[in-house]
Parts: sequence; structure tokens; C-alpha cells
Amino acid sequence: MRNRILAQCLLSLTFLSMASVGATAQSAGSDIKTAGSDTKDAAKKTGHAIAHGTKTAARKTKNGTKKAYHSTKKATGNTVRGVEGKPKTTTGTASGTPTTPQ
Repeated sequence: MRNRILAQCLLSLTFLSMASVGATAQSAGSDIKTAGSDTKDAAKKTGHAIAHGTKTAARKTKNGTKKAYHSTKKATGNTVRGVEGKPKTTTGTASGTPTTPQ
């Protein structure tokens, strides 16, 4: 009887240890899957943040360029008018030579 109880205890211990090993393996697999999903989500969030920052920078650059253009135009008194990158002055001929006062 004593041997029978001892055998049952050993058998129970064996099953418990096998069950814990199985649970650990299952937990490790799900941990790896969760880590992969977390990494994917973090990459998506980073991508969206970079896209938002790029759009904001482009918009701010465009507005700053317009503001600088208008400020320069106002400060120079509208003396320079460009057509296809060739500036023309308001005084003088089309070739840029000054006209003589009459």
C-alpha cells in the first residue's frame, strides 16, 4: 500500500511537471506573436507620425516662401517683374538700358 501511494505521487508529479512545460511552451509562442504584433503596430504609428510631420513641414515651407516673396515685393516697391526667370525693370527699356529723362 505504501508503494502504491508513492507510485501515485510520482505519477502525479510527472504529469504536473509535463503540464507546466507545455504551458510554458504555449506561453512563449504567444509572447512571440504578441511581440510581433506590437512591433507592427509601432511601425504603423511611426509611419503615420512621419507622414504627418512631412505634410506639416511642406505646408509651413510653402507659406513661409509666399510670405518672404510678398515681403520682398513690398520692400522693393514692385520694381522687379520677372517673366520666365528674366527680370525686367520698371524704368528703362526692355533690354535694361536706362532711359534718359526728357
